[in-house]
Amino acid sequence: MRCYLQQHELPVMRDASGLSMWAREADHHGAALRNPDRYALAFVEMHDENRLQMQGQLDQLIEHLARNRASGRQNYVVAYIHGWRHDAAIRDGDLQKFRRLLGYSRAAMNARCIQKAQYCDADLTGVFVAWRGRSFAEPPLQVDAAMSPYVLGAVPTFWGRRDVSTRLGDEWRGHAVLGQVLDRIEHVLDRAPGDPRRDKFLVFAHSLGGNMLASLMEKRALEAIDAHRMPTWDGGFGARMKPIIGDLVVLVNPAAEARKWTSLQRAERVKAGFDPGENYLASYGSGTTTYSPRIGKKMRRWRGMYPLDQRPIYLTITSVRNWGFSAGLERPTEHDEVTRGVFSLAQRVAGKTSREDQATIGHLTPQYAKDQPRWVLEGDPVGASHEIAVLRGAWRDGRFHESSYANAANPDLSWCDPANGWLINARSRPGMSKYGHEWDYGLAPEVVEGLSASSRAKVLKAVENIARGRNGASVQWRHALYLPGMKNRFSVATGTSPFWNVRALDTAIRRHDKWASYPTWCAINQIVLDDVTGQTRADADVRKLEAVVEGLEAQKPVAEGVAAEKIRAD
Repeated sequence: MRCYLQQHELPVMRDASGLSMWAREADHHGAALRNPDRYALAFVEMHDENRLQMQGQLDQLIEHLARNRASGRQNYVVAYIHGWRHDAAIRDGDLQKFRRLLGYSRAAMNARCIQKAQYCDADLTGVFVAWRGRSFAEPPLQVDAAMSPYVLGAVPTFWGRRDVSTRLGDEWRGHAVLGQVLDRIEHVLDRAPGDPRRDKFLVFAHSLGGNMLASLMEKRALEAIDAHRMPTWDGGFGARMKPIIGDLVVLVNPAAEARKWTSLQRAERVKAGFDPGENYLASYGSGTTTYSPRIGKKMRRWRGMYPLDQRPIYLTITSVRNWGFSAGLERPTEHDEVTRGVFSLAQRVAGKTSREDQATIGHLTPQYAKDQPRWVLEGDPVGASHEIAVLRGAWRDGRFHESSYANAANPDLSWCDPANGWLINARSRPGMSKYGHEWDYGLAPEVVEGLSASSRAKVLKAVENIARGRNGASVQWRHALYLPGMKNRFSVATGTSPFWNVRALDTAIRRHDKWASYPTWCAINQIVLDDVTGQTRADADVRKLEAVVEGLEAQKPVAEGVAAEKIRAD
């Protein structure tokens, strides 16, 4: 059984004293960082008959996590459910990508210990949740090949494997083995989202694994929406929604029907009191020509359904084809053709006719009316709601460095800055509505302010928000859609919704299989490891203040000592 719970070490280079690069970095800053290059990797396999392949695998994992807690160590658990044409083979390509992302998660924990004295004694455990996605003896490393004889041989297996993936996560008809696995892991953890002293649990899935996880999440999310406490007065805010599974659930290029997401969007609007056909977006207000006080009241309930400090709890990220930076300005992208074209064709062959059955979650774009105000729709207000782009990757020594397992062992190429407060700052910056609509995180203030949409698109200058001072990496999250041939479009989700349907530029996720990206993964780790909605002042501003204080103390440590301490306290 020891094969199913492994200890891994990053491919480190050591100096003359035997220290790895991360250990040397921690030593230089006096950080008490434990095991900076190590992580555990567990395997839990599921049988097609909706049961565990071997009960001992999960038991062993639970014992490992319980031992960590009993010894006073934090747990950070990252669980991954793979997709079609993959399984737990030792050379499986998805397993290799997962190990790369575990390396970058280890780097994110290390950076927080060095900068914040957080996660210094935390253990990282990856859980490869496997099922029989590979139907026959297809060589594991051929799966991601652009074209091979095995591709044609695998095509007829898609429908059967999709049905199995749905069954393993479907709780509408009772027990789902995926739910059993994740619930047992969660039960042994001591979680508190946003608190860096407590255990963390991130769950993500790809392709048909995303379909499995979406099947599990749909019923649980609908129950959470139904039980949600709404605003108690007109214009107020409702309660924060707690995470449904773990701290965050992420679907990457999910091969799942869009209706598994649109059902949540419709449930939120029903909860706010909207009737079918009332397809108004959150921008609707007294300034519109057809304003109705009755609709306005429903709109305020919907906008205030969650408070400004609501954390995202469930998001899906899809590499999309039709990306436009502003009206008339776009470029071709290396998008996910598998879930855009192949999935749609398979659904049509299976007799599915509706738009929400033929499109996957991330490829369903809201039907905005061209040459009309940004809030006008031709169809229901459902579909993609957010966007992400990597504006700069790991740039060091005058060149760009691709994401790799080896680079995770190098602090200069894998640094992941703490980002406490970034989301609440983006939602509440000057000029924003009290409901935090159309927030944008990533563009420099001089770009956001005073420029037209077309000029802003051409510049796309980024604030360094991933690895400030290390490699300049930057990402951009935004609560709006930039579609070809259209100006910035208002989102079909409210600014504080915990459910994000994210369109990804190919700098963040390329094609169906190129999802193991360092900057994108850092951005996700920031949501899990940091208090992104709990501070009114972002970490970057805190560091600037610290630099001022340190300068005062260095110049006049005695005379200015009291003043410096007062500044630090303020």
